[in-house]
Amino acid sequence: MATLCVACLSEVKNKCELKCSRCKEYYHFQCVGYVAESYKRLDIDFKKKWICTSCNCKQRKPGNNSETPARNNVHLSPLPNQSDYDNITLRAKPKETPNTSPSPHSHISEETLRSIIRQEVVHILGESLKKHVDGPIRELKNEIRSIHDFMSFINEKFEELKPNCAEQFSVVQKITQENTTLHITIQTMSERLSRLDQLSRASNLEIQCVPESNSENVIKLVQQLGRTVKCPIKEQDIFYCSRIAKMIPNNTQPRSILVKLAAHGCVIPYSFPLYQSLSQSCDQGIGGKTSCPIYDICKFVWIRGGKISMRKDDSANYTFVKNTDTLSRLT
Repeated sequence: MATLCVACLSEVKNKCELKCSRCKEYYHFQCVGYVAESYKRLDIDFKKKWICTSCNCKQRKPGNNSETPARNNVHLSPLPNQSDYDNITLRAKPKETPNTSPSPHSHISEETLRSIIRQEVVHILGESLKKHVDGPIRELKNEIRSIHDFMSFINEKFEELKPNCAEQFSVVQKITQENTTLHITIQTMSERLSRLDQLSRASNLEIQCVPESNSENVIKLVQQLGRTVKCPIKEQDIFYCSRIAKMIPNNTQPRSILVKLAAHGCVIPYSFPLYQSLSQSCDQGIGGKTSCPIYDICKFVWIRGGKISMRKDDSANYTFVKNTDTLSRLT
């Protein structure tokens, strides 16, 4: 069971108590008027013989008072007449003020002790906190002030740039619209140019795999080929005729013959490789040159105005080849 102080009724811990040698009760040394420094100076014999205030009051004062002389009876003389003392000022005896200074053995209440401790703790902590926290708080305030100034500067610059950004945004939108318009225009012009290019090539005819000799007459060869396929070609129908250079110099095949006719659209049965000069877009649209499975399944193939048409036999209807899907369906 914990030992309690008789004065403050709180627990008494070791090294801070005084035990009365009479009543054997425990007291805090602060509760009986001692401070830490004076308590440390007390020796062991004093602590063993120490008597609390309550027991000290009950103790009989030392000494023998049997020889104290008795007080003589004072015979008071009768009071004189009041008129004899009219000119005498009688003053009252001054009252003695009680000594209110606390004795070293007086008790301190629990609330007073707590108030004193609280004041000391607040004072010590206040000084310590002010010493250790004042500097960092001042630096933090300076940093916050510099950040505030920087943000104000950024805000000013942003407000200055805001109208310029809006203006530039409108310019970008205008350029985007113009770019879209130009893209559509370029696409339209490319299609027109491709059609014009194909129309310019509509009367061109390319004949491949014709044996080549040094003394040949290319026009005569073309006329002979026309008669062979039962499609005679007159000399006045030929506007230009010549062999063209090889795309691959090491190729052993003879050079192709390019014929530009004065008029186009004649039907020629394809018993030998025959091409019309096509534009790049038209050439890519049919998957390259017309030397594809068309020749294996169709008897007649002709090109007019850059458009490829074919007929399976003499009794079949012609088919217009629009793209590679048409060729894949034929196979």
